[in-house]
Amino acid sequence: MAQTKDTNLSRLPVRRGQQTTTRAAATPEQVAMATADRDTDGNPVPTWKPHAFTYDTSGNLSTDTVTDGSDTWTRIYQWTLAGQSHDSGWVKQSA
Repeated sequence: MAQTKDTNLSRLPVRRGQQTTTRAAATPEQVAMATADRDTDGNPVPTWKPHAFTYDTSGNLSTDTVTDGSDTWTRIYQWTLAGQSHDSGWVKQSA
């Protein structure tokens, strides 16, 4: 007769004095902020919020702006005939 492996984890020994802690589940916004793009100061940018775009006369993306309440971040793109030549990264705008 074949032996079966006992997979009941409740029977595993626990060291004395070991504490168990639990955490509340992260909210979707907390997860998004943890994985968000960062601005030039290293702060998270809420890129899931609505964006406003501007384009140059050739139809290339010129700026990307996102606002979260009173905070605004802008990303500036520059282009040459060969393609994109500059990306400023997200820059938080002064109030």
